[in-house]
Order: sequence, then structure tokens, then C-alpha cells
Amino acid sequence: MQKIKFQKIAVLLVCLLTALFLFTACGTDKTGEELSTDLTPLNGNAETEALDAVEAAAAETKVGVASLQATAEPTESKDTSNTATAAKTSKSIVTAKTKTTAQNKTETKLCCTFSIVCGTILDHIDDFDTSKKDLLPEDGIIYATKKVEFKEGETVFDVLLRETKANKIHMEFSKTPVYKSNYIEGLNNLYEFDCGPLSGWMYSVNDAFPNYGCSGYKLKDGDKVEWLYTCELGRDIGAPEWKEVAPPSE
Repeated sequence: MQKIKFQKIAVLLVCLLTALFLFTACGTDKTGEELSTDLTPLNGNAETEALDAVEAAAAETKVGVASLQATAEPTESKDTSNTATAAKTSKSIVTAKTKTTAQNKTETKLCCTFSIVCGTILDHIDDFDTSKKDLLPEDGIIYATKKVEFKEGETVFDVLLRETKANKIHMEFSKTPVYKSNYIEGLNNLYEFDCGPLSGWMYSVNDAFPNYGCSGYKLKDGDKVEWLYTCELGRDIGAPEWKEVAPPSE
């Protein structure tokens, strides 16, 4: 009876040991699974961290690229500014050049030689009005040959009027509408007919005597203008027979 009881205890003990063994084995497997399960998240975290690291690196690289672009942009802007400045400078130079050219064109000086003489009176002194002998220069020169300036489009009359005023030389003239000109009656208080019936004032340009009034003769650069007193209607000063006509049309 006791032997049977001991056998039952032994069987129970074996069962318990077996159950314990199985339990231990199951626990080991479970622990392994749990460990494996635990490792999986760890591996997942590592992968995630790795991915995060890659993304962070990519983001950093992107930021670096953006920074480089941002750094490059001012340079490009500077270049644009330089280009704009260069264009503006170029425009200023062109403008300045155009302005200088215009000024040069405006400031281009036109000149002619100008003189007033009455030397022929000295050769006809017997015919001269004795009351005016004090007005007659000893050398017959009222205005010595001088280079004077004039503007484009000005006439012989314009220069005569300006120079006599500037040098306080008496000058009297009258308008002749028929010939569209001005007739010079007297210079330095020496008038027509002061030295005979054929005497008076004539003008020449480049040694030629135009047969129209002085206000109709437009000057050219380098012209030589002379006002001459004649006592013989031009013959004593080298002029051909003179007959006034209207100035040439423009």
C-alpha cells in the first residue's frame, strides 16, 4: 500500500518535473520570442533612426544648398546692379557726349574780318565838306581790320550794327522796302554827298561788291567784309558800275 502510494508520489513528481521542464522550455521559447519581438522594434527604431539621420542629412544638405543659393543670389544681384550701373554710366556717357556735341555745335564760332575806311576822301579832299574835316581820320581808317564773330544766318548789316554800337561809332541807316534792305547813309558822321555828288558808302565781301543791300547778304565763316567810302560811285575803290537790285531769294 505504501509502495503504491510512493509510486503515485513518484509519478506525480515526474509529472511535476515534466510540467516544470515543459513550462521552463515554453518560457524559454516565449522569452526568445519576446526577445525576438523586442529586438524587432529595436531594429525598426534603428532603421527609423537611420532614415531620420539620412533625412536630416538630406535636409541639412538642402539647407546648405539653399544657403549657397542665398549666398549666390546677392552676387547675382550685385552683377545685375553692376550691369545696371554700367548701362546707366554708358547712358550718361552717351548723354554727356550728345550734350557736348550739341554744345560744340552751338559754340562753333563763325568769324569774319571787318573794317571801315574812308581813305578815298583824302584823295578828293578838295571836294570834301570842309566843316567835317575834323571828323576825317588822318589815315582814313575809322575801324581797323579786325576779326569779329557772328552767328549763323547773320548778315553784313547785323555785324555792322553790332560793331558800331560796341565801338561807339556813329551809324545811320534807312530802310528800303522795295529792295528789302537797309541803306547806310552815314558812318562816323560822314554821309553820302559829303565828298561830291557821287560819294557815299559801299561794302565789299571778299573783294567783290554785291549789288544788293547789306541786310540781304548772309555771311559765311572766313568772309572779309569792308565798308568803303567812294567818291566816284565805286570806280575809285575798284567796284564795277553799281546798280542796286533786290537780294537773292533764299
